Amino acid sequence: MSGVQVEAVAGAATADPPASARLLRTARSTNINELRAECLRTKAAADPDPEATYRRIDAERCARFFTDAEGGRNLHVRGTVDRVSRIEKRSSRSSMTC
Repeated sequence: MSGVQVEAVAGAATADPPASARLLRTARSTNINELRAECLRTKAAADPDPEATYRRIDAERCARFFTDAEGGRNLHVRGTVDRVSRIEKRSSRSSMTC
């Protein structure tokens, strides 16, 4: 396994030790993006205090604007589901969907 895979699995396995064998199998059979997503799902499912997680994600919320190499303007947003959903609802009413 690569160092990136080990780091992803270790973080999730710390949150949910019984999931470590499943995560190791996933690491061997999938790409790093799918592995990271599965590790995040595993950590979320094992979260002992979802309210504290919500508060942490809300406190760390961010929006980043950047222009890509092609000249397209981009927006990357991270936040709680309810806050980001408001942005999604507004963009779905316009022609700004991908």
